[in-house]
Amino acid sequence: MNIKAAVSKKKRLRGSVSMWVVIVLCFIALLLMVYNVLMSNYWYVAGYLIAVILGGSYVLVTLNELYSTWIMTDGESLVLRCWDNCFFPYQTLYSVKFFGELIPAKNVRLRVPVADITQVFIGTKMFIKRNTNDEAFLQAVALYEKTKFNSNQRILEKSDIFYVNTVTNDSVFMNITNFDSQKVIKILKAIASKNPSVEIKASGRAYRRFKSGDDQE
Repeated sequence: MNIKAAVSKKKRLRGSVSMWVVIVLCFIALLLMVYNVLMSNYWYVAGYLIAVILGGSYVLVTLNELYSTWIMTDGESLVLRCWDNCFFPYQTLYSVKFFGELIPAKNVRLRVPVADITQVFIGTKMFIKRNTNDEAFLQAVALYEKTKFNSNQRILEKSDIFYVNTVTNDSVFMNITNFDSQKVIKILKAIASKNPSVEIKASGRAYRRFKSGDDQE
């Protein structure tokens, strides 16, 4: 039986309400833009066009944040569908951050055999760093620790990260902030049932039953 965890229904509902408000405003701006084209008020046309572009980008990035990522297992494999930068629903490689935030990040699908998993950690960036010396993870978060864009640093510091390491020391990780924690716990149980030797550690109240020792964030 497949078990799937994604952004919680409550978070999706709130996000969907915000998106529909923006969609309605974009539609109004589009109508006003057409009207001002007919009236030859081109300065107003430019303003409404920018508003439509910004609103449309907000909707696309929010859709990417709420509906594009998930974790799933059938007991044999663990599949992660995540953003290509692992942590943010928008592009992060632009020198001008504003433009990057207008473009949704690409999505990638990663598959790991459950039998090959040695570690599963859930927690903040600092919690994961305290529990692993994995170079791939350290390099990935270092990109945003050194960035001049403080908002990315703050977002990453508060994010819940799902980290998996394997017998070959290959790791996969993704941002699971606002995921349905009960579904994530079911996935942890499925992994532990199939592979009893796996080390599972988690920080945060939602995952308390999987804490190990005094590790907390």
